Amino acid sequence: MFDTITTSLPLHREGRIKMVAVASPQRNAAVPDVPAIAESFPGYRSITWFGLVAPPNTPIRAAERINRDVAEILRRPDVSGRLREMQMEPVGSTRAEAAQFFAEEAALWGKVIDDAKITIKRQQRPILRSRHPELCIVSSHRR
Repeated sequence: MFDTITTSLPLHREGRIKMVAVASPQRNAAVPDVPAIAESFPGYRSITWFGLVAPPNTPIRAAERINRDVAEILRRPDVSGRLREMQMEPVGSTRAEAAQFFAEEAALWGKVIDDAKITIKRQQRPILRSRHPELCIVSSHRR
C-alpha cells in the first residue's frame, strides 16, 4: 500500500503497520531506518505535494499578491512548525518556480503514463448514476 508519511508515520510508530520503504528520493529523517525505494530503483520518486492555483486569466497583480501573502504565511513559525510536525515541508515558491515544478511533474508522470500505455476510456454504462457524465475510467493496457 502506498500512503503519505503524514498518515503512515503515527501507525508505524504505534506498531500497527510496518514501513518497508519511502517513495521520496532519499530516506526520511523521521524514519531513517526505512530505506528509500530509490536505493533499489535509482531515480524512483513519488512525492505528495499541494499547490495553490488560480483560474486562467486571473489578473497578474492578484496572483502575485496571493502568492506573496501565502509565502509570508508559510514562513510564520507557527504555520511552518505545524506543517513540519505533520511531515510536510512548506515551500512557498515563486509563481515561476511553481510553474517549473508543475512542468517537471507533468513530464515525469506523462512518461509513466505513456510507458505503461495508460489510456482513458469513456464508460458506456455508468456503474453508478452520476450528475457528472464527463467522468472517465482510467485503465492500463499491456500490448
